[in-house]
This record gives sequence, C-alpha cells and structure tokens, in this order.
Amino acid sequence: MYEGSTIVDFVVFNDEWNEEPTDLDEVESLFTTFVKTATEFMGTTILGAVVDNNPVFGDPGATNGDSNGYADLIDKFQEQLERD
Repeated sequence: MYEGSTIVDFVVFNDEWNEEPTDLDEVESLFTTFVKTATEFMGTTILGAVVDNNPVFGDPGATNGDSNGYADLIDKFQEQLERD
C-alpha cells in the first residue's frame, strides 16, 4: 500500500426534480479546471483525473516529462522502500 495516497471516486447526477437542471458540462469544466490548477486535494498531490473513462489530467503511462506517469507509482514506491 502506498502511504499518503487518496483515491476519490464520485458520480454526478442531475436532480430530475429540480426545476433548473444542473449543467453537467459546466460541472465537468469546473472539475477539469480544478484538477489542472490545484496542487493538492485532501492533503495529497493530484496525480491524475478521469471523466467518462478519459484522462483529463495526468497520463498514467507517460514518461516523456509532459505528465506524471503514475501507472507504476506503486512499483516506484516499493523500489524506494527496498533502497532505504
């Protein structure tokens, strides 16, 4: 287990009884802006975010420096533990 990790999984539904429906595109836009500009959430670094199975921030497999390449984060952590 990776120490200090936080995983948040949530779904946004439109309230069908509300006279003014929620603009889900606006919710997606606000979420995307947040994850791209915030440095932390709940005390941990934001490594990536996904909307409808599409990455909107971070690329789990990237190694080109344009992203954080978090797909092998656990392996990297294990290697560090073995070195220490």
